[in-house]
Amino acid sequence: MTAGDDIRSDAVPTEVERRTVPRRLVVLLPVTLFAILAGLLAWGLTRNATDIPSALIGKAVPEFSLPPVQGRTLGLSSGDLLHEVSLVNVFASWCVACREEHPVFMRLAASKKVPLHGLNYKDRRTHRLQAHRRSDGAGAHRYHPAARRTLASRSKGAAAMKTLALTFLGVLLGLTRVASATEPPANFAVHETPQVVPEISFQDKDGQPRTLADFSGKVVLLNIWATWCAPCRKEMPTLDRLQAELGGPDFEVIALSVDRKGPEAVRKFFDEIGIKHLALNIDTSSKAMFALGAFGLPLTLLIDRQGREVGRVVGPAEWDSLEIVAFIRDRIAAK
Repeated sequence: MTAGDDIRSDAVPTEVERRTVPRRLVVLLPVTLFAILAGLLAWGLTRNATDIPSALIGKAVPEFSLPPVQGRTLGLSSGDLLHEVSLVNVFASWCVACREEHPVFMRLAASKKVPLHGLNYKDRRTHRLQAHRRSDGAGAHRYHPAARRTLASRSKGAAAMKTLALTFLGVLLGLTRVASATEPPANFAVHETPQVVPEISFQDKDGQPRTLADFSGKVVLLNIWATWCAPCRKEMPTLDRLQAELGGPDFEVIALSVDRKGPEAVRKFFDEIGIKHLALNIDTSSKAMFALGAFGLPLTLLIDRQGREVGRVVGPAEWDSLEIVAFIRDRIAAK
């Protein structure tokens, strides 16, 4: 075989090479697209927000008037944004970054230096925008249904960048939210099917008899505790904050003390640590504790609207943690 033959034979692709080229393209094409998307996403996330054009810059806020949601007394309109520098924050309950920055906005609202308006996107069930505003006075809340048109759209360039980023992260975010909505916190023992809760009775702060039937139609978090229980004392402020955040017509934290010293011991403890949102409930006989199968304290049961036990936590927990609050929100939404 001559040198020329060698050159000609090398120049002609073999059958193996002809099969290898398409396979390489199949691998390289998605890798290349992924690299391009990652680069564009990184570029978008590292851009200075002030460099992104907005339809609102240098323009007046669109006129709007938002009536209060049923049960609230205050509304919000574009007139509330006139003649003052205001901050408007758009957030959602499922947004981790929003939750992390929420305490900052609350401290800013408490300082009363700048009027603060929060637009809360109701991502579950109702899928509507609501506005949340801290008042300048006693810290009351304003909740308003709002039309999407009250929020000015981004420029085409910013919208395209946002769409590209959401396309890249959408699947992962969706899977994360599905997992968080269906999986309970690590220390929460959830029953495969809701269990019947034994009938128990206790007294309120005035000594009036109460039962769980009094809370029918609500999702209830029943916490069995005592003032002499150190873990109970430690977790009590987190239960108070949970009641402050979620308590209402659909949810109630029932902190049921089994102190034999009576309601005065509980009232003194509540005053010492500044409990403001939990009602005083007591069972000096401790019969409720044994009826519910408590082998130690604290014991906490999550009870659905039909009065059935969904699951329980044996021992203390951080009841105002993002994970637990999101889990309970999902249970409240599942009407």
